[in-house]
Amino acid sequence: MVPSSPHFLSIQSFTASSSVINYGDDLNLRWVIKGKNLGNLRLEIKPDIGQIPLTRTDYFNESFTIEGSKTIKPLQDTKYTLEISAPDPFRLDIDPRTGRVLQRSLIASKELFITVKKPKIENVKPSVDQKTMKIKFFAKNTGNGDFLSSPIEVKYSIITSLTGPSLAEGSFTTSNLTIRVSEQVELGNITLPDRTKALNADSLLINVILNPKYRAHLPQDVDYYEHAWERNRLIINNQLISIFGSLLTGSIRLNNFDGSTGILSHNPYKANDSHIEIMGNRTTFSIPRFDYSKGEIYDYRGFVNDINASFSGQSAFAIEDGKIKLKINFETSGTEIRGYEYTWGVWHDVSAPDYNFTQMDITVYFIPAFKNGKITYKDIQVIPYIRGTFVEAWDAFLSERLERDIDNKIKNVIASKLKEILMSESVRVRIENKIEEAITKNPLFNIFRITNVIGEGENIIIEYISK
Repeated sequence: MVPSSPHFLSIQSFTASSSVINYGDDLNLRWVIKGKNLGNLRLEIKPDIGQIPLTRTDYFNESFTIEGSKTIKPLQDTKYTLEISAPDPFRLDIDPRTGRVLQRSLIASKELFITVKKPKIENVKPSVDQKTMKIKFFAKNTGNGDFLSSPIEVKYSIITSLTGPSLAEGSFTTSNLTIRVSEQVELGNITLPDRTKALNADSLLINVILNPKYRAHLPQDVDYYEHAWERNRLIINNQLISIFGSLLTGSIRLNNFDGSTGILSHNPYKANDSHIEIMGNRTTFSIPRFDYSKGEIYDYRGFVNDINASFSGQSAFAIEDGKIKLKINFETSGTEIRGYEYTWGVWHDVSAPDYNFTQMDITVYFIPAFKNGKITYKDIQVIPYIRGTFVEAWDAFLSERLERDIDNKIKNVIASKLKEILMSESVRVRIENKIEEAITKNPLFNIFRITNVIGEGENIIIEYISK
């Protein structure tokens, strides 16, 4: 296909107004085609554009030049192919099987590659100001082309959980924005109307839909984000334990002796005269008497004689092994157990031995926990330490085994009753409320809501959300 041939067809040029364009821009394709002695010309651009109408298709017995152009809007990188074809009037083929005469075609083509710089608008996680409840929305251009002077519609929905109530829902449209490649911009902000409701949840779920209003279609970007509230830590150590000083006040009285003296015709045992009182909640109970020895004619028996303890104030508390320790010290002034001899129906307080406690302490460990939004304790450990001895000569006369038996009985009574009371719902609720008053409502700590409690070594760590 050269100009000296009887006929020829060639594409002299196939060009574009630019080989690189921005997404949404128009592109002008131009071409120049030369030929000679041809008819039934057909011009096509692939892909997508298709056949180009020609004002004239027949140029027999003459040379010709066809010039043309077309404006298109490419949406992605594309290789365009311009193809012109015409039947070859001087070349015929015969199908040997059918004898059919086939006419060959002359075809000329040329390729052109166009690069489209396309923006891609994506969400960036919104920022949340925990103090003001202002939420800022952001977008980033992650494409390979600039986003040019166009608005973006922002739709949002903010909830506390997938099943929780809506805190805010709506939309706004930005002014015209230009966002360069890899650039991040702020789109706008809203303020949550109910800060209390927001902070009562552990986190926010933020749904954001970005709908670019661009010169050519850009897809929406839909994302869900979780924003967990920032947790602060309040460390309660033995220097700060004073805040618990007024939380737990109470008293313990152990007694089953009616106070009689001398020779008695009645049993001096008194029931339901012992109590444990904690924060005004009193529980009374009975403790058994002690049988020192039993004979056919006489018995030696012991009666608990007004043993008392009270506890309050910061000096009673400490932190140990991640637990809050309460130390209770009993008065041990002597004759904590009064001895009586029972002979022939008569009670004598002279011949029977008395029992003195040399040490009587109780340590209570509260194991901290977090339940229903409050600091509480999941269990307690009560560890009594009690040691005593029979008075004077009786110390040698009666066995050490009997002394330890008395000690253990007192330990068991105190431990079981004290744990029963401290683990009761009524007392626990009072203690929880006192802790809340001392910590959550203390303006020095600026606590809105406690989220967890951890005991570690000599510290109680309180995790919380600030006001």
